[in-house]
Amino acid sequence: AFGRESGWRLVQRGTPALAAAVERALAAIPPADEPPPINGDPVTDSQEYPARFAVGVATIDDGRARVPVAYADAARERRVTFVLDGAAGAWRIDDIEYADGGSLRALLAEQADAGSRATER
Repeated sequence: AFGRESGWRLVQRGTPALAAAVERALAAIPPADEPPPINGDPVTDSQEYPARFAVGVATIDDGRARVPVAYADAARERRVTFVLDGAAGAWRIDDIEYADGGSLRALLAEQADAGSRATER
């Protein structure tokens, strides 16, 4: 599940903007009696860690790369696209896009918003 440890790994590998979004989401982890907006691993888009993965061919345009990754286990396959930014001289994760049209940034914003609504109560 998404939490401090997995969030910290994203901060280490992400752009400054993604790191800030992760930190806002971590600060807003909901109370234990409420379901979290991020339920599972947002990097693999799954509840269980996949048994295998395959990295596709990256497309690079204007300092940004899109890298498709397929994660699979015995039951199913999930595809995500890592959006990388190379502006700082090294490729850093800026977002992860999911097959359903959602994204890591959107999930992080949803968790941060849910946390701020909970503290307003």
